[in-house]
Amino acid sequence: MANPNHDSMASNKAQKNISSPFDYFKDLNKDREVWKFGIRIVDMWYVLGKYGQLHVEMVFVDVKGDRIHVVVPKDYVAGFKDMLKEHTTYIMHNCSVVDNDDQFKVCDHRYKLMFNSGTTLTEEKLDQIPSHVYNFKSFGDILSGKCQSNLLVDVIGVVHEVTFTQREGVGKKVQASFNMKDLSGNIINCTLWEDYGRKFMSYSANTSENAAIIIILTHARIKHAHGNFLTFM
Repeated sequence: MANPNHDSMASNKAQKNISSPFDYFKDLNKDREVWKFGIRIVDMWYVLGKYGQLHVEMVFVDVKGDRIHVVVPKDYVAGFKDMLKEHTTYIMHNCSVVDNDDQFKVCDHRYKLMFNSGTTLTEEKLDQIPSHVYNFKSFGDILSGKCQSNLLVDVIGVVHEVTFTQREGVGKKVQASFNMKDLSGNIINCTLWEDYGRKFMSYSANTSENAAIIIILTHARIKHAHGNFLTFM
């Protein structure tokens, strides 16, 4: 028989867990490891290390809409991989705050988060966290060199012209290059490799010749050489 008092206590405890204040990414510092965040996973990928071991990298958005790069080291992947799902919201407790000193920065934040032995993640419905958060850079800023060369960027534009495609072959990687135009008429060249190139070629081959193809690129690397190029990472 259900215990109404126990059920009420459990419900109150769950409600307190949700309603108690969250910490925010904008307030991070390296002096603490005890944190409580309300987050949504907006991007996630696996990285194969030089010795064949996997770790997980993600982008989290907090309840304020701020983004941060997050890493699950290889020693903790097994404990979290089954519960990590893109676009899902969670309450996260405890992690290490480390300098965001990667060669190419995924997010424009001085820190990134690292899971540790005290990290917990509980799936929770948090509708106040946006499902998609982009930080679009204008083509004008890219072309004029105003964007940080070591910061991966988000861009949106329409495919203006496909300039080069290459199928997989001996010593060749799949590659698709095209010019992308914004509403101001600025044009940048974009190159997609491997799976991204395959998806682009497949989609464009099945799209009407007169149809506009609008593309959002996230975590794209700006590379300047013989003009202005945007290479998707």
